[in-house]
Amino acid sequence: MSAMLKLTRLMGRHFILKLGIARILLLISFSFYSSSVAQDNVEIDGSPIWIQANGFTITEKEFQSAFDISTRATAAKGSILSPAESAIAKVKMLENLVITEMLILRANETDRKKTKKKLEQTVGLYRKTYPNQEQYVSRLRAMGIPSEEVFLAMLWNRLLRESVIERELEPKIHVSKSRIAEYYRNEIVQFLIPETFHVQHIHFANRDPKGNGFSEFILEEKKKLLESLRKRAEEGESFSELALKHSDDGSTKGQGGKFTFQSGKIAPEIESETTRLSLGGLSGVFSTQYGFHILKLNKVIPSRTQELMEVEDVVRGVLKKRAVSRNLPGLIHQLAEAYSIKSTDAVPFPFRMK
Repeated sequence: MSAMLKLTRLMGRHFILKLGIARILLLISFSFYSSSVAQDNVEIDGSPIWIQANGFTITEKEFQSAFDISTRATAAKGSILSPAESAIAKVKMLENLVITEMLILRANETDRKKTKKKLEQTVGLYRKTYPNQEQYVSRLRAMGIPSEEVFLAMLWNRLLRESVIERELEPKIHVSKSRIAEYYRNEIVQFLIPETFHVQHIHFANRDPKGNGFSEFILEEKKKLLESLRKRAEEGESFSELALKHSDDGSTKGQGGKFTFQSGKIAPEIESETTRLSLGGLSGVFSTQYGFHILKLNKVIPSRTQELMEVEDVVRGVLKKRAVSRNLPGLIHQLAEAYSIKSTDAVPFPFRMK
């Protein structure tokens, strides 16, 4: 049984919420210690075995579950696979599941500790982005992921794979300073930091937390209130206090509405209003797809190109990852031989690990 399915069968939705992230991580870890040993069975729990190996099996049900999630995620982006594309995607999906199982078996305690830390950081970033549990889960479903426990297991799989690959391949890779300098010269446009703006805003949403749009009457009232708040700020009242008390933006109101953005990386209406302001200036009330806003400009940092010494470690990391990608097929081939990967006659399409 795959690690993801073990986890999702083990825990229900309310159990996940009750346990919290630390306990989830512990249970995920144990789910990977217990990979089932391949046997000469034709089925497991009534599902035909598609892949048999030394240390794990993959069944039709496990494949279909993973493929369904992938298909929903593709559809959520507005794409529908053609029959030919779907056939290719199925082969890649099965290959990906085999690679994941092999790398999970290859993981050691150091890999798992490293992955646990990565997972905590990544989940923390997701939770900061979405102010409440409802919006967080709603976003996951919009991505084609049915539940938080499935998301956590998928994320653990991906991060653990990365940890194992890094440990197996990166120590063998040396990147010279001359190669780093060459990359920097050729790709210098990547190291341009755009003009950066430090602003505060008060935001009134045009939808309720469930995504339902407000009536024209309510929107007009919100606009009038925001205009009154602007006047109070203009008369000397603390913009930070007004944002803390009135703004709908849960991600910035705790900081008095403060946030930072780079040119070209925010809604064009916000950048347009910001560039019209002098330092300390207040914008008028303006609208975006998210609702109504007023802005205060606090600081502008001009664009600049980073020096090589600032980005040397970043470039080294990029070049190492490229070398890892080139060497990865060799590692996968080695593992496929070590685990004796075999597809059964139940697989309904041609499949062979490369």
